[in-house]
Amino acid sequence: MHTPYLKAARTISIWAALYILVACDTQPEFTGHILAKVGDRVITSEDFMRRAEYTIRPDYCAGDNYIHRKIVLNSLIAEKLLAYHVQDLPLNANENFQAYIQGRREQSMRQWLKKTEGLDKVTIDSIQVKAAYRLSGRTYEIQYLSLPDSQAASDWNRTIQDGYNYSDIASALLGSDTIPHRSISWFDREVESIWEILFENAPEKGSTVGPVPTESGEYVVFHIQGWVDRPAITNSDIEQRWFDVQDRMIERKADKRYREYVGTLMSGKELHLSRSVFFAYAKKVSAIYLKTSKEKEALLNKAIWNAE
Repeated sequence: MHTPYLKAARTISIWAALYILVACDTQPEFTGHILAKVGDRVITSEDFMRRAEYTIRPDYCAGDNYIHRKIVLNSLIAEKLLAYHVQDLPLNANENFQAYIQGRREQSMRQWLKKTEGLDKVTIDSIQVKAAYRLSGRTYEIQYLSLPDSQAASDWNRTIQDGYNYSDIASALLGSDTIPHRSISWFDREVESIWEILFENAPEKGSTVGPVPTESGEYVVFHIQGWVDRPAITNSDIEQRWFDVQDRMIERKADKRYREYVGTLMSGKELHLSRSVFFAYAKKVSAIYLKTSKEKEALLNKAIWNAE
């Protein structure tokens, strides 16, 4: 569907690319042998080396043969041609373009803040990596049930205490004997609390875990059906998995630390809504949130498990 908003977004994206090309192409000094000239601009051997060797290339030109090297050089020439022809466009005077650049700048600031308050403050040692590596090849098979709020979680606990088992309660709530199930591996990006239970506590086969709260306010109960361990065999596989585990641990700890930092920033803050705007907005989004139970269940599963 083509709308004015989509057209505007495409136009802004094109302008942004042109602006970057022009901005990055105004340095008169260069080093290395000249491979090509476009107007008063040049492409040197060092330009080619940076693009061919220091940048990840797509598969269609990732090789070391003549054709692939020619594609790289042609790409550089095309960029110079584009920059040459758009250098006089009045991008700085365009309000939409400036708003786009402002948004990109603020997003970059948020990413830098996440780096300084999250990633830069995380340290892990080999002992932690070794402990995590032990389960890094494991994939759990689980059944799961989504509960919408704390009241439903309390009802679940009370029913368990009355002697009912997981399958009986889940089947009664779903109105079917078919209980949702899925696989979860160590490297999957799951809700932090669920991931920690599976890969730090290592629950036993046949056990039921939960209700476990999620960041969105819902709760999840899951039943461990079993798991498969796939150990790394060759030396190269072992080494690669070790570094993958290390990187993933750093990323998880950095995300957690950053969420805690943002929580302290927003603690005690209040949000005051405009009455007229709020009700107009609520009417628009009612079509999204006022859905049938089946539709809500699908949305909940997507929010929790990132599944269609």
